[in-house]
Amino acid sequence: MKTGARQHKGIVLTALFWFGLVSGLWSQTPSPAAEPSAVPPLPAEIPSTADRYSFLLMGNPAGQQAVWTAPDGALHIFFQFNDRGRGPKTTSILKLDPNGVPVSEVITGNDYMKSPVNENYSLEGGTARWKNDDEQGEKKISAPAFYVPLNPGLAEYAFLAHAALQNGGRISLLPEGEARVESKAELDVESAEHKKRVTLYGATGLDFSPVYFWLEAPDKFFAYVDEWGSTVPEGWEVPFPTCSPPRARLNNRAPQTSPQNSRITRLTEFSLPTPMFSTLTLRKSFPTRMS
Repeated sequence: MKTGARQHKGIVLTALFWFGLVSGLWSQTPSPAAEPSAVPPLPAEIPSTADRYSFLLMGNPAGQQAVWTAPDGALHIFFQFNDRGRGPKTTSILKLDPNGVPVSEVITGNDYMKSPVNENYSLEGGTARWKNDDEQGEKKISAPAFYVPLNPGLAEYAFLAHAALQNGGRISLLPEGEARVESKAELDVESAEHKKRVTLYGATGLDFSPVYFWLEAPDKFFAYVDEWGSTVPEGWEVPFPTCSPPRARLNNRAPQTSPQNSRITRLTEFSLPTPMFSTLTLRKSFPTRMS
């Protein structure tokens, strides 16, 4: 019995010795470095007073949009996101006429594939001129017209809607086409202690199917909600499913919500799936033009 007890005790001590040795070596092993954030930092020159938005890539923070007015009255839109090392980074500088229609725009930066972006538009003396990496042209116009850039910020949806609504709900597009904009629904949303009433607008003529976006005022962008990429104001980000729930009010089907994603879910219930970025070109941050 004593021999058996010693053997048992020896086995236990040996096990404890090896456990202690392994534990000591493990404690000396350096912890893996935390993975860097996928969200690129905002440039330091963006003013603290800018309206800031988060870009969510399939529900995960991946970039930002910032909108502000400079002392000279020019409107600035900064937009960027990171998709595994790819993604656009652009700054748009616009001047609007009294009706809210852009009369000049300069866009610089890089597109999704990191190619340089240098885009210009101007309207002077009734002649609209534009130049970008794909095209160059000019056209005489005698009625309000809206230039559709190749590489704009998402906030430009608000300018399009405002310009169209000032013109009976429709407006000519440059280089070609016509957009029609109409309100589809209104929704009360809440974040922390903030409450807003936002309106869903639908625009046709920009893509093969209508494009939907949310405004908090006729000329102020609120959100673009899509299964792949969404842009929402900072402070209004919540987890939401990769696949948007059924679009209840537009498709006459019951929504599926959960407490943790109810705010964005309420927005996606209305928003039809029109991807902002073409899965073929992954180049434009505005819907593809219709010829």
